[in-house]
Amino acid sequence: LPKCNGPKKVLVIGASTGYGLASRIASTYGCDAATVGVIFDKPASGSRTATAGWYNTAAFEEFAAKDGYYAKTINGDAFSAEIKKQAIDLIKQELGQIDCVVQSCCTKTYNVRRNHLYFCSEMHR
Repeated sequence: LPKCNGPKKVLVIGASTGYGLASRIASTYGCDAATVGVIFDKPASGSRTATAGWYNTAAFEEFAAKDGYYAKTINGDAFSAEIKKQAIDLIKQELGQIDCVVQSCCTKTYNVRRNHLYFCSEMHR
């Protein structure tokens, strides 16, 4: 398939399922984008399996790495100061800046799924 001329450095908040995972896959394989994903999923523990999103993310990262794409994931509460700082530090150190932010996660306040796509050039208007 032909590649699109889209963003090359993408942050996806809520990257493990649904629109977030689809956006991450489309950005990576459709636009050759480097992606940072923020997820809130649990790995396997004892006799319990991991969450579906954890397996989705592991599979995505495996395929992306095999195909030569940059894909890093931060697992934790996207609304916490700690995870925000980790994401900012990772982006600054490894990507410099981002071109696009996709937000596809439940908000704590309303527990309603909200999906947003932001191009960084539009965020400063």
